[in-house]
Amino acid sequence: MLGEKRRSALTLGDDLSILAVDDQKLWAFAASLGIATGGGVDSKAVAFTLGINVISTDQKIFTRDNSSQILATIQNADVIASGVSLEAKDNSVIYAVAGALGVGSQGQAYGVGLGWNQIALQVRATVDGSSITAGAGGVSITAHSTQDGPISVAGKIAAAAVGGSKGNGATVGASLSVNGVYNTIEAIVSNGSTLRTTTGTGGSVNLRASDESTINALTGGIAISSSGSAVGAAIGANYIANQVTAKVDGSTVDSNGDAIIEAEETAAIHSLTLGGAGGDNVSFAGSLSINVIDDTVTAAVIGAASNLSARNNLRVIADDTANIVAIAGGLAAGGDAGVGLAATNVTILDTTKAYVDGAATLSAGGAGNAFTDALGQSRRGLSIEATAGESVVIVGVGGAFAGDGAGAGALTLTYIDVSALAYEDAPSVTPAAGAGLHSDHDVDIVSHGHLSLVGVAGAIAGSEVGIGAGADAGYVKRRLEAYVGAGATAKGGDNVIVDAQGDVTITSVSAAIAGASEGAGGLTIGVSVLDLTAKAHIDAGAVVRSDGNVLVSAEDDTTLDQVSGNVAAAGTGAGGIAAGVGYVKKTTEAYIAAGASVTALAKSGKSGIVANTGEFGAPPATANAQQQGVSKDFATSAVDYSANTMNVAGHGFSTGQEVIYTGQSLALGGLQTGGHYFVIRIDDNHFALAADKSAALNGQKIDLLDTGVASTARHVAQTLNSTGVPAISNKDFNDPTLANNRDRKPLVATQSGVIIVAVSVNDLTSAGVGVAIAGEGSGALAGSVTVYQIDTLAHIDQGARINADEDTGAGAGQNVLVAAGRTYNGLAIGGGLAGSGTFSVTPAFAAPVLKGATEAFIQARRAAIVTTRSSTPRATSPSSRMR
Repeated sequence: MLGEKRRSALTLGDDLSILAVDDQKLWAFAASLGIATGGGVDSKAVAFTLGINVISTDQKIFTRDNSSQILATIQNADVIASGVSLEAKDNSVIYAVAGALGVGSQGQAYGVGLGWNQIALQVRATVDGSSITAGAGGVSITAHSTQDGPISVAGKIAAAAVGGSKGNGATVGASLSVNGVYNTIEAIVSNGSTLRTTTGTGGSVNLRASDESTINALTGGIAISSSGSAVGAAIGANYIANQVTAKVDGSTVDSNGDAIIEAEETAAIHSLTLGGAGGDNVSFAGSLSINVIDDTVTAAVIGAASNLSARNNLRVIADDTANIVAIAGGLAAGGDAGVGLAATNVTILDTTKAYVDGAATLSAGGAGNAFTDALGQSRRGLSIEATAGESVVIVGVGGAFAGDGAGAGALTLTYIDVSALAYEDAPSVTPAAGAGLHSDHDVDIVSHGHLSLVGVAGAIAGSEVGIGAGADAGYVKRRLEAYVGAGATAKGGDNVIVDAQGDVTITSVSAAIAGASEGAGGLTIGVSVLDLTAKAHIDAGAVVRSDGNVLVSAEDDTTLDQVSGNVAAAGTGAGGIAAGVGYVKKTTEAYIAAGASVTALAKSGKSGIVANTGEFGAPPATANAQQQGVSKDFATSAVDYSANTMNVAGHGFSTGQEVIYTGQSLALGGLQTGGHYFVIRIDDNHFALAADKSAALNGQKIDLLDTGVASTARHVAQTLNSTGVPAISNKDFNDPTLANNRDRKPLVATQSGVIIVAVSVNDLTSAGVGVAIAGEGSGALAGSVTVYQIDTLAHIDQGARINADEDTGAGAGQNVLVAAGRTYNGLAIGGGLAGSGTFSVTPAFAAPVLKGATEAFIQARRAAIVTTRSSTPRATSPSSRMR
């Protein structure tokens, strides 16, 4: 709908729908067969196939700007309708097969198959310089690319390229397959446009850009020679490089329901690449698989003229998911010699951003239902959310078997560089009065990352002389960040949350087996390098205010299991080398910068917020047996302030038990939510709390103060218990504290006021194991070298103002907590076994190095901090200070 010469206008009593659709389905099958039945050993059978399939209306298909456009737009127009839907949709798919087979009954045979498949499109839904007013049907602006083809499981591109040969002389079977998706998906409201749903209708405004791109690829090269040499090779390359954007630029959104700006990418590559060869003389089989996802996903509100409001929830969401399963294999069987090699690569380079210009104005009433944010929390009001999720399985297997000599090798290489950023940016210009983020309930700025990686490299060789080698190497760089930028403003009626959370789970296995009648060798190495950052912060000059609580939290949970091992066995001599190498650089940080103004009034009637305490739950040091936990919920009315006791029928506590206390709205005077205390049992129905175990055993109660907490407010006391571990009986390994800190988990509690907390959880294992067995001589060298630099920081910087610019109406629960916690479980193993009739040697080594700081601090010399309760820096490992 275009107002080209002059402005267009359209008024409908019903709905308006504008739809642009590309629904191409490309089927391509190319096959060739070459046969030679005579001519003797010099005859040749050749088959060659080339298949090229591209969906794009431009001949220039290698650049994004030259891809074709699918456009749905309203430009320079005024529209009034019950509901308005503007949709641009791509549903194109490619199904392709390229195959070649060469058969020579007496001589040589060659079969080569090549395939290239690409989709390169622009999908755009835009509102430009227009106004749209809708009723209960709301306003929906959608640009999306889907893959709902006739074969539902085939994805966007399903392709196979296979080359095969069978001959009596030299034979070659080879294939090359290249498959790619190169789309631009945009949903944009710009140039002073207005999207509005009328009062009382409940109509929502949705701006959404999304892409689904899945590539399923099979690449194979197979060669068989009955009396000559054979070569089988396969190369597969797959890529997805999309840009997905949902954006409001210098425009107005006024929604009587929800307002959602969302960009989403779901990318997946499933690749199987196989090379096989069998020959009477020499056989070579190789495979190479390269797989790349490079997506940019952005949801944004930019420009000082942007003004967005929603009666219910207002959300800006960017969600990016990348999944890759890549398997490569090479198997060679030769009469004299065989070589089998497989190499696999996975690369993910994704950038995910959800952000708002600090000069724009956004407000949310939060009147409707709560929503579940990217961290799984229930919130109401305004949110900025960024999520990056990666799942990778990468496998390389090489095998070789021959009479005289065999060599097999496998390499898997993973490179991941991703980020998920959720933020209110520094204002692009001097902000007008009232600019920034405003919510009657929550302002929720969250970044979330989830990464799972399994890498396996394996090799097996058998011959008179056999060598097997396997290597798995991975580099992961991830940045998670949530923040309020310099000079920006965020105000919430209940909470302002700035939270970055991530988890990483990596399993790396490299293995090799070599068996030979004379000599065998095995070499394996696993290398893992991690550079992880999770930060949550409020920057200099920012103004953050809440009638309830302000939470600035960063958490990262890392699990790394790395195993490298080999076995070499031979009649004469055998040797094996296995090494695990790991380097982890990890920073988890939450802070309020110098010059920021942060106020959390924790007003009476406002609920606390569940957050990490910076501490970890651990079994008590007195027992290894499984214990039954006790958790008691009671009202304020059960507290006897004069006796400093709680009246809870059949409480089940015993004197000296450690408990964690939680005030579900406000804490009792004298206690702190998330604090650890020790029980004094008065009788079956009454108990008190002490500051430490010694005080509990001596009956020294904590003085409880009546601070006006409502009589119906709820409170919880819950014991910390042993989860049970095996008893240690070895007299050389009998330190009981080794069992006490097993499986520590972050503790959470309901807290109030300003909470700055950083938590780092680390479970890291590296092992190198080698085995060599031979009749005369054998040797095995195995071990692991690991370096971990782990920094966990929570701080309020010098010059920050905490509750110093407003304190009217501050409640009794106005705390300031700064806490940092790190837990580390590390295991490094080096093991070797060598056996022979004459000489054996098996050195092993393990060299773990742990560095880094865990600090919680308030730079108090120039920081202004006002609180009705307490200001506390706390670090569970190793330093806590106010300076």
